[in-house]
This record gives sequence, structure tokens and C-alpha cells, in this order.
Amino acid sequence: ELDLLRTLPNNIYYENNHSKGIAKLRRVLLAYSLHNPELEYCQGFNRIAAIALLFLDEEEAFWCLLYILEVLLPETYYKKQMVGAQVDQVGKV
Repeated sequence: ELDLLRTLPNNIYYENNHSKGIAKLRRVLLAYSLHNPELEYCQGFNRIAAIALLFLDEEEAFWCLLYILEVLLPETYYKKQMVGAQVDQVGKV
């Protein structure tokens, strides 16, 4: 819940609890956490889902999020230890 308002705070769709995008973002993230109970939720999902929701409806944003997380990114990218994300950041300063 705390991460929702931190996602794109300068965007009119996500700037406060009454903004149009917050409820949609919450539903997309909840749907994904139910779809993938092993992974559940990671703060990194917010930005992906929020940007998708700027261009897509909720269902399409969910499928976009799923495709990015489960097809495009390595399997370990957002696992509990975040090995994939750590490897991706090595050498980036």
C-alpha cells in the first residue's frame, strides 16, 4: 500500500489516493500476486505496471506485467534473493 504512492508521484494518475491510477495499479499488482504466489510482490513491479496502465486497460496491463516478469526477464530476476536484479546492477554506477 505504501509503495503505490511512491510509484510515479509526479504523474497525475498516481499522485494521491484519489487519483485514477492508484486503484487500477492496486488491482493489477494484487492480481499478479494471486497469479504467482511464489513470487507475490516486489516493489519493482510497480513502475512496470504503472507505466503499462498509462497506455493499456487493467487486463492488458496485467498481461503485459506477466509477460515482462515471466518471459522477458530471467527467472531469478525478482526471486526472494533478487539474484537476477543484483547481477543486472553489477558494474552500473
